[in-house]
Amino acid sequence: MLVTALNLIPAGQLDGGHVLRAMIGEKASRVSAVLPAVLFFIGAFLIIFMKTDGFMWIFWSALLLFFLQAVTPDLLMTISRLTGNEW
Repeated sequence: MLVTALNLIPAGQLDGGHVLRAMIGEKASRVSAVLPAVLFFIGAFLIIFMKTDGFMWIFWSALLLFFLQAVTPDLLMTISRLTGNEW
């Protein structure tokens, strides 16, 4: 369940990233770009101010930066629209 939940993080090539792209389109790349920074700052906040273990958040921010390097191919429907007489 943990791996499935982590796969739903809305970033890059993860399933959550695909769901986010289906929901909001090209704006998903901006959301995906901000998410690693948010996770890093959560980890830093936990380590510095709360004096607890926040390294897992920093690990996931680094992993998401790796996943964001993959190029998302354009969807076919963004290249050509259906006209209604394809049958």
